Amino acid sequence: MYLLSALSLGFLGSLHCVGMCGPISLALSSGSGKGKFWLGRLLYNLGRTTTYVLLGLLVGIFGQSLSLAGFQQSLSIILGISWLLILLLLPNWENRLLKLPFLRKFLLKIKGGLSSLIQKRSVPLMYNAGIMNGFLPCGLVYVALSGAMASNSLEESLAFMALFGLGTIPAMLALSFFSHVRQGLTQYIKPVLYTASLVFACLLILRGMNLDIPFLSPGLGAEVDPLCQ
Repeated sequence: MYLLSALSLGFLGSLHCVGMCGPISLALSSGSGKGKFWLGRLLYNLGRTTTYVLLGLLVGIFGQSLSLAGFQQSLSIILGISWLLILLLLPNWENRLLKLPFLRKFLLKIKGGLSSLIQKRSVPLMYNAGIMNGFLPCGLVYVALSGAMASNSLEESLAFMALFGLGTIPAMLALSFFSHVRQGLTQYIKPVLYTASLVFACLLILRGMNLDIPFLSPGLGAEVDPLCQ
């Protein structure tokens, strides 16, 4: 159930990817021929997913260090409550985040690197472009990383981000074929992302409450979280 939520978050939140990264995807060019066209876009999206898995590894290591200290239950609840507060009290939090000077500079560097790779029109380099794109500041990715951090194991953290990334691919590939519908989807991006993030935040809280409900709020074992005593 928890890993399925990663796939669902990626799939439902992929409208956000279409809105934020759609222009980059549409700008991709990997030579002539339908085969190279689709291969280039597939490699690009697999590159994004590779970066998500790498980020999942980093937050997973941090999450597991807290788990070994007995704080896994609290971590899940704290992350869920934090996202609820952010979503309810700061509806434009992502735009505010992107206004931070260091993030703006980072964003400009990534976009510059992406532009350079895209202009080379090389199929193999589309994978590199995807890897670079995965580092772009993105609220949806941050929500997913919270889920990876609260995972039961490092392997689950990696699987969580892999499934999240794979969940975003169908919409991104469809964008290449139905590019004309992107503008029509713009109005649905924020409501869908908001709803998906809100539901996932509640799932994090339930997961940490140790209610012994299969798949939804499984028991975390006999060890008692110090912060929940």
